[in-house]
Amino acid sequence: MCDKYTLVQRQYVETYKNVETQKFDAVAKEHASILAEHNARAFFGQKDWTKRDWDWVSGEFRILRFSKFQ
Repeated sequence: MCDKYTLVQRQYVETYKNVETQKFDAVAKEHASILAEHNARAFFGQKDWTKRDWDWVSGEFRILRFSKFQ
């Protein structure tokens, strides 16, 4: 039975998928870096620290919030 793609088409599709993944990862890392820097500056720029703030930074708030819905 014949494949629907020729060898050249298959190679092109694989190359495209690999390049697209690399480009997406690069843009995602850049976006995450900018967002993380913004969040860190906003967090450390505040003067009054609450327990909720510390929980948010440590991930505890997220875990507690997630477990409420289970």
